[in-house]
Amino acid sequence: MLREIANDFYMNQNYNCGECILRAANKAYDLGLDERALKLASGFGAGMGCGNTCGALSAAMSVLSLLFCGDKAHETEGFKELCAEYVDTFKASLGSDNCEELKARYRYPEGDDRRCLITVEKAADVLEAFIASHQSEPASDAPSETPVSADEIKRLKGLGFLNNKGTNRFNARVVTGNGRITTAQARCIADAAALYGSGQITMTTRLSQEVIGVEYDKIPDFIAYLAKEGLETGGTGAKIRPVVSCKGTTCQYGLIDTYALLEALDNKSIGGALLDVFEEEPLPADSPLWKNPRVMITPHCSGGYHWKSVQDYYTQLVIRNLNHLKNQEPLENLVNRAKGY
Repeated sequence: MLREIANDFYMNQNYNCGECILRAANKAYDLGLDERALKLASGFGAGMGCGNTCGALSAAMSVLSLLFCGDKAHETEGFKELCAEYVDTFKASLGSDNCEELKARYRYPEGDDRRCLITVEKAADVLEAFIASHQSEPASDAPSETPVSADEIKRLKGLGFLNNKGTNRFNARVVTGNGRITTAQARCIADAAALYGSGQITMTTRLSQEVIGVEYDKIPDFIAYLAKEGLETGGTGAKIRPVVSCKGTTCQYGLIDTYALLEALDNKSIGGALLDVFEEEPLPADSPLWKNPRVMITPHCSGGYHWKSVQDYYTQLVIRNLNHLKNQEPLENLVNRAKGY
């Protein structure tokens, strides 16, 4: 709702970013500000006229002050921390709190009337979600939240939400298909993490992205938000695995990241590695793997087929298996489907 109101003030009434946020919040939350009071946000635009702190952020702080501050800020318990939390949430969602940096990231080309519309809409989304989450927080003497049932946790796991034990928060696995996402999808995931989670994202070994700390009651909103960019969450149980492109050496279901492997070798988390499969083959001459003293590299031929003894062995194996097949006998050297090789 706040996004749509801010959009109208920005696109149809030509207010700046700070004015839009304060006016939209005044309308949405019935703040009771008159036209004279609303002018207090005018100077926030364009990073206070000098490309510094984003005007949408500054105006949002005014909104939070009206909603959450008592008579005096320093005497209002938790208000300082709430303000700091909001700034962190804003930066996590938009990538910065600096006007010039946000312009470089989101502003439309010169001459486009939409100008900083993306920043205004994102700022409105962040503020609306932040207010909703803090207004719904129970008082300290209120009873604790009802735990999510075991059956519900199991159901959500199938949808890609893994419970943080002992809480009503979940880590949400966003399926990336083959590990590739668009810049719009990356921003969508980052925004969803800021709006509905803790603002943190991790990568799984199967090239999914995992948003940390999504509250149980926000899961439907989280799913709907991702769907705007064609994204979805997904389970990764024993029978369902995301299909991923192979990086580094292969394993049964996924991958080993070559860069992570190099880091582990450098910090001596592991003592050494024997490799024969890589993202790019042949392995480029400038790859740091060639120079790492704890790495042994072999050609991707698993046993040296260029040796005559090996060629003779496999030639005879093929001949024997052809005879087995002809005579309807068990074949030798069968693939173990359970193991995957």
